Amino acid sequence: MYVFYAGVILVGVICVVISIFMYLWDKKKSDEMMESLDHKTTKIYEAIQDAEQIVLEMNNFSDYLLSRIDAKVQEFEDKIPKEENIFFEELKGTDLKKSEVPLKDQINQIENIGKNIDVKLQGEKIDLKGLYGLEKEKPIPLNPKHKEIYLLKESGLEELEIAKVLELGIGEVRLILGLKN
Repeated sequence: MYVFYAGVILVGVICVVISIFMYLWDKKKSDEMMESLDHKTTKIYEAIQDAEQIVLEMNNFSDYLLSRIDAKVQEFEDKIPKEENIFFEELKGTDLKKSEVPLKDQINQIENIGKNIDVKLQGEKIDLKGLYGLEKEKPIPLNPKHKEIYLLKESGLEELEIAKVLELGIGEVRLILGLKN
C-alpha cells in the first residue's frame, strides 16, 4: 500500500514540476510579447510625430502659396488700368441674361474691353514667370529626414530601398520626394 501512495505522490510531484516549467515558459513568452508591443508602440508614436511634422510643413507651405498667389493677383490687378477694373467690377454685379442690351452687343462690348486692355498693356512687358514666382527656389526649410531621403535618391536608390533603409513607409518616401518636385 505504501508503494501505491509513494507512486501517487511521485506522479503529483512530476505534475507540479511540469506545471512550474510551463508557467515559466509562458511568462517568458509574455515578457517577449510585451517588449515587442512596447517597441511597436514607440514606432507608432514616432510615426505620428513625423506625420504631424509633415502636416505642419504642408500647412506652412499652403499658407505660403496662398500669400504668394494673393500677392501676385494684387500685382496683376495693379497692372490692369483702373477703368477696365471698374468695368469688370460692374460686369460682375450684372446679370447678362436679364439685360435689355442684346447678347451680340454685350459680347462685342466685352471683346472691345479686351482689345483696349491689350492695347494699353502692349507697352508694358509682363513677365509671367516672375509674376508667378516660377524662377525662385522653394523657401521651405527641410528637416534632416527629408535631406536624407533626397541624398539617398540622388545616390541612385529606389523608393522602396530608401523606405527599407530609413524604416519608413513607401508612401511617406514618395510624398517627400514628390514635395521636392
